[in-house]
Amino acid sequence: MLETLYATEQTTYAVQLARHFAAAGMLEKAVDYLHQAGEHAHHLLANVEAIEHLRHGLALLVTLPNTPRRAERELALQILLGNALIAVQGYAAAAVGAAFHRARALCQQLGDTPQLFLVLHGLHRHCYNAGDWELARELGEQMVRLAEHNVDPRLRPEAHRALGLTQWLQGVFDAAYAHFTQGIAAYDPQHHTTYL
Repeated sequence: MLETLYATEQTTYAVQLARHFAAAGMLEKAVDYLHQAGEHAHHLLANVEAIEHLRHGLALLVTLPNTPRRAERELALQILLGNALIAVQGYAAAAVGAAFHRARALCQQLGDTPQLFLVLHGLHRHCYNAGDWELARELGEQMVRLAEHNVDPRLRPEAHRALGLTQWLQGVFDAAYAHFTQGIAAYDPQHHTTYL
């Protein structure tokens, strides 16, 4: 079997494995390998290629039965697609908004998902840059609420920054300053070595 043959190099051969599994009608495996190929391409900054793999994975995914597992797979693909699209088309692109809006709907469908903050973060960046500041403010408020109830200390500075930026653009300077101050106070260089 090809998976065994390429066991140590599956990332390198993910596209070929996806093609073979799709041809064999094993669409779940094909989607998983397209996700892996998209992730690999995104990490290599080959975002046009990543977008192609992720869209192909999404096209195959809709042919599968509507189950929670399918929704989880789609959520992972949509988040990665949104980030790859940002790199190619910019934050304000309609396709970016569509990917993150769909991801948000999937989070609501799945319930309490650990990816919710990432989805809100991506959608906030889209709305903020597209000029939909009212929705960006609502998303920032949701990010702050989520960060306050999450044990991950990396979420708080980013949540307060997101809401503060939106309030600053809306001219609510005192509230923006308060959020910037809270974000700075929550920042810890030991925990914040990477950006979300």
